Amino acid sequence: MHTKVYVSEDRSKILVLFYEAACVFSNFYPAGFTASALPNLVMKFENEKEEEKKKLTFKCSEQYFMYHKALLVGDEEIAEQILNESNPMKMKLLGRKLTMSKEQLYQWSKLSKDVMYNACLQKFSNDEKCRKTLFRTHGMKLVEASPTDKIWGVGLDKNDKRCEDERTWRGTNWLGEVLDKVRDELWERNEFKNERELIEKEMFISKNQYKKFVLFYKSECVFSNFYPVEFTASPIQEFTNDSRIKKVLTFNCSEQYFMYHKALLVGDEGIAEKILNETDPKKMKMWGRRLEMREQHLQQWSKMSRGIMYCACLAKFSKDASCRKTLFRTHGMKLVDASPEDRIWGIGLDKNDKRCEDERTWRRTNWLGEVLDRVRDELWERKEFKNERELIEKESLETRCQLLEQFPSGAA
Repeated sequence: MHTKVYVSEDRSKILVLFYEAACVFSNFYPAGFTASALPNLVMKFENEKEEEKKKLTFKCSEQYFMYHKALLVGDEEIAEQILNESNPMKMKLLGRKLTMSKEQLYQWSKLSKDVMYNACLQKFSNDEKCRKTLFRTHGMKLVEASPTDKIWGVGLDKNDKRCEDERTWRGTNWLGEVLDKVRDELWERNEFKNERELIEKEMFISKNQYKKFVLFYKSECVFSNFYPVEFTASPIQEFTNDSRIKKVLTFNCSEQYFMYHKALLVGDEGIAEKILNETDPKKMKMWGRRLEMREQHLQQWSKMSRGIMYCACLAKFSKDASCRKTLFRTHGMKLVDASPEDRIWGIGLDKNDKRCEDERTWRRTNWLGEVLDRVRDELWERKEFKNERELIEKESLETRCQLLEQFPSGAA
């Protein structure tokens, strides 16, 4: 992937970050087009040639841009070299070789943005494939994440977190602004009406996939505590004085870890052992509910249960790569336990209930969703999972949502 899409938590802002030459939005991208030179710059030549009025063939928008820079200076030799060049980087270097007076530098600073606009307008109006890609960013903001360019770009690499906030950009993003303007103009042209309508249909589908919430509940869902994932962990020390505390135990799901610790809190070794030997998560839950808890135990459990659930989920997702990858795909989203019966760990609503879409209409607290968000965000920052994180970052938001739908996660 040559772009990185950032979506704000409230979905009010979507930034498309790009930079590499292989990206369609780059001026180095090989997209040939024909265009006439801008008349006001052609006149800069002392002896204007008739052929300059004819349409010329450009291999990329960088060539168009640098050619016009040479026209402004009146350097016919370099202009010709730029036209005959096939390497965009060499075109750029030829443009940098131009000797410009203070007046010409001032003129170029005033005209360059318009020249770039015309370069991109010609490129995208002539190339259907490029145009469709540009149209797919409708409603988004294009950002040239060049770490070295503080005029046309933002002076930051696309993996730099500062790209996500315009207030922390180090450059002006002129190229991004130009591309947004070109896209919006072409979007309104009648000649591209059919393309626009096709993209609008795609966007309607995609809009439903760009989820603010990932709703889950069923036991076949990877986010459920009933989901079968084997992992090893030592019991939390403060829950028992048993010599087994030094041992590493094997749990077959996070529900088992959770209920086992509930039994340890009460001090019921018999039920703790039954929970450890059980394979059915529903029966583990049932054993946990059978525990006789005094008022003191209830108070302790209400204070400590979320911390135990966090440890359970942290152990589960840190040990299982498949589960972790699915969890990572929810980065930037909010996980929601859409349990219609559970009003503590869930929200007390079925995932098909429209009220799930608005936190203000939830019937309860979503503790499990909050724990999972916290676990995901901690694992996301761990160096040991850097490669996994980078792979997920390369996936578009649309791809991530589609994969979440396809994976047996019960997510909606």
